[in-house]
Amino acid sequence: MSPLTPAIDCLLEGISDQRSGAQKQMVIFSPIGGLSQLPLFLSQVKRLGLDKDADFIFICRQGLKFAGELPAVHAYERMPLGSSGCFFAGQMLAYSLGYNVVVVADLDAMLDSRETFDACAKIAAEGKAAVPLSKSPQESHALPNYAVVNQWGFFHRSIFESAGFEIPYTHKGAEDFEFRQRLLHARKLVLFQNGFVTHEKSGMGIYPKFANRKKYFPYVAGLMKAYLFCSSYSPSFYLRYVAWHCYYAFFADVFAQRQLLRLLANPFDLRVSSNLGDEPTIFTLQKQGNAGTLSTMFSLVPLMLFKKATAGGNEVGLSISRPKFAFLLTRATMLLPIRFAQGIFTLAAQKAKASKLIFPITPQNAQAAAEDYASLLRP
Repeated sequence: MSPLTPAIDCLLEGISDQRSGAQKQMVIFSPIGGLSQLPLFLSQVKRLGLDKDADFIFICRQGLKFAGELPAVHAYERMPLGSSGCFFAGQMLAYSLGYNVVVVADLDAMLDSRETFDACAKIAAEGKAAVPLSKSPQESHALPNYAVVNQWGFFHRSIFESAGFEIPYTHKGAEDFEFRQRLLHARKLVLFQNGFVTHEKSGMGIYPKFANRKKYFPYVAGLMKAYLFCSSYSPSFYLRYVAWHCYYAFFADVFAQRQLLRLLANPFDLRVSSNLGDEPTIFTLQKQGNAGTLSTMFSLVPLMLFKKATAGGNEVGLSISRPKFAFLLTRATMLLPIRFAQGIFTLAAQKAKASKLIFPITPQNAQAAAEDYASLLRP
């Protein structure tokens, strides 16, 4: 039995081994939140010939069933883990099985070529972590430093021993951002410039987040928590935390979204993010364009003057009167000093909570971290 078995059993159940023959040196882990994207992933695996050179690990949400045709270990969440908890559990499981190279792959992230896969795998086999650049389908090329470790990330097992696993505490989203920052700080991550991943950039900018708040407000809370852990090795994230707290609080005031204010006040309280109601929105997204382009605060002026604006590729329409919107905008501006003070107070309070959680999580302390996370998930 692996020393990590108690930690894995704390989060996963129904683990079954459908591998055959000798274990390979490399494993590809993918979380499965739904089956709609699985055929695309399987076709990519076949196209690149990865089924010949790697084993697979699939972790499914509770209730999902599928008959796998790949040499894989299948497991199921013991409780709803969120994306962060699933990546944490998958990395632990891959490490416990003894693989030298662990590849994390998102089902709907398309790798450009087998050459990119082999080059990144070679870097990982030499003891580093590697990740190709990422672009959206609408973009002609990837930005030089934009890469997401959970789309196609390649890790030597020693990475988890020295830098640790991805943290589960962000619950939904931002675990990849924090892990990337941690690996860059430790100088263990190579951003592979000669290949790329194609993946849709969804939820970028304020308006898509507020239009689909049940999905994206928990991601905002996850990002705020990620900043807290990033501040452990990079103090500049203290400033980022306060700045982004003010930014999101300002728009929460402008668009009358009290639920987001409650999340910002206590991002570790998962009861708030799991019980988001249907607060009415005061705008509509009439068209969604390039979601990879960030919205800016300048869109608020034409929205107030003309009841419509174009921001981040989105055509936004105001659904309340201009005088009422002007009142909300004025009030939000006047509240900024208070939101700034709240940001500093929240930073101190939430940093104290984060400091009580195990970080970084290594194979030596993973059981206690898994138990802590399971307790956070319990109502």
